[in-house]
Order: sequence, then structure tokens, then C-alpha cells
Amino acid sequence: MNILPHTSSEIEDVKKFLRANYGANFYGANNEYFNWLYLQSPCRWFQKHRDAGLIPVNSIRQDNGDIGALQAFVPFDLLMQNDLGRGAWDLEWINASGIRGAGRALAKHLLAEVDIYAGYGCNDLSATAFKNMGMTLVPEISRGVFVFAPETLGTLIREAGGQELEELQGGNGIGKKWIKLENTQEIAKECFEEYTASMTCGVTRSREWLSWRFDNHPFIDYAIVAPYEDARAGSAILRIESILGTNETVARIVDLFPGKHGVKNALGAAIGFARDHGCTLADYFCTDFWSLDTIAEASRELGENILLNPHIPFRFQPLEVRGAHSINLVVAHGGQSNKSIPLSAFHATKADANQDILRNPDHSAQSDSKK
Repeated sequence: MNILPHTSSEIEDVKKFLRANYGANFYGANNEYFNWLYLQSPCRWFQKHRDAGLIPVNSIRQDNGDIGALQAFVPFDLLMQNDLGRGAWDLEWINASGIRGAGRALAKHLLAEVDIYAGYGCNDLSATAFKNMGMTLVPEISRGVFVFAPETLGTLIREAGGQELEELQGGNGIGKKWIKLENTQEIAKECFEEYTASMTCGVTRSREWLSWRFDNHPFIDYAIVAPYEDARAGSAILRIESILGTNETVARIVDLFPGKHGVKNALGAAIGFARDHGCTLADYFCTDFWSLDTIAEASRELGENILLNPHIPFRFQPLEVRGAHSINLVVAHGGQSNKSIPLSAFHATKADANQDILRNPDHSAQSDSKK
């Protein structure tokens, strides 16, 4: 099978294919979002391909030249042992050609080009294919949950058909007083450097990447907060998201930048912000267990109760996914990797890939949308 990368002149063909498979209002084919995600994401290793007019979309074409199978990905600079490698987030993997194995061929092609291949939220069919290719599937990535309104959350879980939980007590702490920063460029240098120094393997957080990812997101308005007393003590990035089908909100803590005294101050500012904005709960996702252990220790120091990987659905609607407690992860060493770093060390949060999105196509109706 002949796998070809797409050029910038073929963008409309890609969007047409996405809409044909996912519907006319598919979020990922929105012009503004597509351009932001695939054309503007900063990545050093992929820049030479962009300079040649290519976009991060590969496909297998039909005999008439139409797209038959497609894989869209977001390239990222992989930090590993103080060196930069090549990473790719698998975002869309579609085989509409009727050719058996076309989707797997695309995945293998991309896998050969990178050090780390990763993807969130694969379905049962693609999960089976990934496992057959020898990739690691983590059914649910690590998640920590802070409950601010136990009775309200209990009612939501029951209404969603979930199981009664006895662990829904709220924390005794109140978080920290917080200040809101104007943008990611105001994250203190000390916090930014500490984040990078603490990472063994993960997605590089450059100033340029932060600006693209959070300050310039076309739809979502993020809050960048820090402790009121000292912005150099830590920073957190979060969004407030509507719990679909309800009048309640959840705070998604998508990134934490520790200060020299650890992550406690950044986490405290995030919790304080979430409480002050009336959220029912707050949660934090990360792919490596070490990070969640660190969060749990900081929570105890703050007097907060954190539930680790609880049976609380991270979505309450649509119904077919309401029972999921977290998002899944597929990850693998690519063909360029020396495999010296275990996959369990790979650190990524909800800030990475395309999981932090608006699920309602009516952007203006969301509590976290930009006005």
C-alpha cells in the first residue's frame, strides 16, 4: 500500500473526508480548529516537513485518487534524558477504503518515523489493532479527583446510572488564595524550569508551545493561576467545563508547574480557584503513576482529600461513555527510539493531544468557551 503525506493544498480534501466519516458538524474539521491544531502547533522535528509544504496527515488513496484511509497526528518534541526526540500523537485513524489492514499500515508507517507514538481514547476496534501491533494499551490512565460538593456529585452519579460511592467526602482544606495570570508567558521562570528539570520523558513545554496550546486556543478560555503570596511558588493551568446535561461544572486541572518547594502551591492555587468558582469537583489526569503519587502527597499537605482513580465517570453524557472513569492511552516505542526509557516514565496530561476539547458544537453554549 502506498502511503502518502498530504500537502497544504489538500487540506480541504482532508476535511471533506473527516466530515464524510464523522458528520457535517465534526469538531475536528472546523476550519479554525483544524488550522490551529495541525498547522500551527510548534514542533522542531516536523518543521522541515512543513517547510516542504506537508501537513501532519498521511493517507492511502483509492485508484481514483480519493482518500481511502487516513491518519492525522500532532507531532511533538519529546524530552527524554535532557535530549529532544520525535513524538507523535495519533488523533484520527480512519479506514474507509474496504482494504483490510490499511489503518494498521498507516499506524506502522508513523510508528517507524518517531521515538514515541501515543494516543488517547481509542475505541475497541483500534485498541485490538494496537495490541496486535505490540503497542501498550493502558485501559484507564491515572486520575486524581477532588470533590467539593459530595451530595451533588452523588446525585449526578445516581442519575447517570453509576454505582453508589462511599468515598465522596469533601476535603478539609480550602486550597490557597490565588491570582490569575494574564497568559502562560507570565508563568515564573523558576516554575517553567522546574517542570522541565523534573521530567524524565514527556512532551516538551516550550514557551512557544504553551502560547500555542493555551493562549491561542480558538475556543477554550484557560485560567492560569498562581498562589496569591508569590507567583514564583508555582502555577496551574485549568479550565472550567460544564458537566453535560447538568447545571454543574468540573475544573479540569490540565497542567501543573511546581515551584522550588514542589507542586503543593500550584495545586493549592488550582483547588482554590475551582472552589471559588463553584465547581462540583476538580480532576487531574497524567500518564505516569509517579506524578499522581506526588499530587497525592501534596494534597495531604494541603489538608485535601484526593480520590485516586475513583469510580466516578469523567463524563456523564453521552450515555455510551458515561461509565468510563478515565480516558485510555496507547503508547509505544517507535522505530527511531533506543528504548532506554521505559514507557511507564512517559508523562503527559490532559493538556496533550486533543482530549481537552469542547464536545458541544455550539461553542457559545459552553461555560468554558471564549466569547
